[in-house]
Amino acid sequence: MLRTQHSLKNRLLVWVFIPTLLVSVGDIYNTYQQSKEVALLVQDRLLKASAKVISESLKGTDSNYELIIPPAAIEMFENNYRDRVFFSVTNGNYLLGGIEDLHPDQAVAPGTEVFFFSKVHDEEVRAISLSYKIPSSNNDYIVTTVARTTRSYNAFRSDIFWITIRAHSILLLLIVVSLGLAFNWTIRPINKLASILESRESHSLEPLEVNNLPRELGPIVNSINNYISRLNKNLHSYEQFLANTAHHLRTSYAVLKAEIDIELRKNNNDDEKISLLNRLQNQISNGIKIVNNLLLLAQIEKAKDDGSTQHIQKINLSELITTIIERLAPIAYQKGISIEVVDLDTSIFIESKAILIEEAISNLIDNSIHHIPKDGEIKVSLLNEHNHYLVRISDDGPGIPESELENVFKRFYRIDHSKSNSSGLGLSIVKEICQLVGAKIKLSKPHNHSGLQVDLFFNK
Repeated sequence: MLRTQHSLKNRLLVWVFIPTLLVSVGDIYNTYQQSKEVALLVQDRLLKASAKVISESLKGTDSNYELIIPPAAIEMFENNYRDRVFFSVTNGNYLLGGIEDLHPDQAVAPGTEVFFFSKVHDEEVRAISLSYKIPSSNNDYIVTTVARTTRSYNAFRSDIFWITIRAHSILLLLIVVSLGLAFNWTIRPINKLASILESRESHSLEPLEVNNLPRELGPIVNSINNYISRLNKNLHSYEQFLANTAHHLRTSYAVLKAEIDIELRKNNNDDEKISLLNRLQNQISNGIKIVNNLLLLAQIEKAKDDGSTQHIQKINLSELITTIIERLAPIAYQKGISIEVVDLDTSIFIESKAILIEEAISNLIDNSIHHIPKDGEIKVSLLNEHNHYLVRISDDGPGIPESELENVFKRFYRIDHSKSNSSGLGLSIVKEICQLVGAKIKLSKPHNHSGLQVDLFFNK
């Protein structure tokens, strides 16, 4: 049995979406870092602008300084997050204004600035220390430090991040939908081909006809059609050989049987000769039965290949069963076997091939006759049940072991090889007829005694 692997569609989705997901995760991390950089850049520019305004407001001479903080230097930080702003202005080691202990960890070179994070009153701040040359002095520099709490910085960073994530999520969703539609469109011809193959009858030997087939699937369909063509030829040759051989054998057996019948009618035969002729006649009868089964198999195979509905007719099952029992009763009588009709619903009709239904029921009753001991009993019923019509044939013979219930439907399979009168074709023929006409067969043990119960289910 062919073991199926993962579907091509799922494999494509995995190999496309996993890299897409990894890229998306990397993009989210990059977005987070960029949102920090953008928010920090905006914060730093405000800090630098404020420090420059404060520095430019300082006036003084070599010995005196006057520091007036312009309102604009503080107002530019106004927002809804209630950030606090701190500043300090120093000249060397002297504090000219603002708060103490607000300075960077490193020295600020003349004419440069340093940005840093720090803490003021246990609150995290972002700060700048700007070295500024006093215009009115000879070569004096002051260091102006401006710090601001990070509430607005964190909020701005978060806003940038989530706005970007929303945009990327929409883009990712569009990509996923587009890829899904593209995959479905691409895989559609493969699914169509798979559907055509799955919907075909198991015995169909018709070539595949698929329109608008992609180039990639062309060699597959051509190979299947070539194989079907070769198989069709081989099967027709096999069926023809089987039919011709069976016809020749049946003719030969008929001639031999006729010769033996003529010899048995002579009065000068002794008992030993008559016994020998009777044994030969029994073997010829068994041979004729096997040949007839082979011919029937050939007809079944041909009917499967043709898929034809010819010879479909309305069948009265009760009349058909009665006819079969009347034909087989003499054979049963010779073995001391009784055939009893338990229930026979005369109102049941089905539409099918009468010759096949007759062969199926005949094979089952004949099978019971040949396998149950002398003085055995066969019961036949025809019932109208809820969803189906039921033909039930049960006997009180040795039955079939549970482990063999599936094997007995194989061609030429025999449980007891010592029985020369069994061809191993009876139940396999019934099984194939059931498959052909849409019926079902079930083997079981009768409820009240040992033996075999065979149920044929016909759809209403």
